Amino acid sequence: LASRRLAVSRFEAALVLDPGLAAAHAGLAHTLVLEGLSVAGGGEEMERARRVAEAALALDERLPDAHAALAFARLFADRAPAAARAAAERALALDPTHVGGRRALAWVLAVEGRFLEALAQLPLARTSTEVDPEVACDEGAILYLAGRSLEARRQLSEVVRREPLFRRAHAALAALHLRDRRLGAAAFELEMLDALAAGATRDDDRVRQRAAGSWAMPEASEAARLLAERAEGALRTPPGGASGAQLEAARIFAQFG
Repeated sequence: LASRRLAVSRFEAALVLDPGLAAAHAGLAHTLVLEGLSVAGGGEEMERARRVAEAALALDERLPDAHAALAFARLFADRAPAAARAAAERALALDPTHVGGRRALAWVLAVEGRFLEALAQLPLARTSTEVDPEVACDEGAILYLAGRSLEARRQLSEVVRREPLFRRAHAALAALHLRDRRLGAAAFELEMLDALAAGATRDDDRVRQRAAGSWAMPEASEAARLLAERAEGALRTPPGGASGAQLEAARIFAQFG
């Protein structure tokens, strides 16, 4: 989270010095997409990513990063899968190994309900034998959409075991647990999101417990109380002031609480 925000500020600083720097526009759009995927909703980040990607392409149409960012924005902000597919395919035409383009195409296929084809794209998005947490989270989310909840939970749990500071995986697990009525596990992941938002590091007790799998979930009744408090707190907070964890809790609790 901190590194992405630092990247955003540096791209913005570069554009103040040279507004015509297409690569800086493309890099900013890419970073905004990652930020949009990591927070509940993420619409504001995706809408800005679209504007910045379009600015990059107006300067240089040959930037795969900009086309891939535009694909994500078209899909998640505009709800326009055909336009998203076109942008993703253009990114891959420019660079067949482009990770963002491959991920965007996987999500287009998932939105179209073509889950096996979507999952088949993700191994092609890996650039090494190392696990990419972004790609692994894509896989977990698409597995869940495909009705493979247990596999999704295992996948996302492995991501947070390897990368306990990776906010997107905790948010995805919280949402999955809430939808499956695993209230204790959901409450813990939401607490983790709060801790990370407050600047927790790997030395934090909660982070170490989560990575080691040694944390204790609250009882269901206590978890339900905590989730209800989060939902009520989000509803009392002025627009823009609630955390992603609060908003996710409010949205799911309103549906299931």
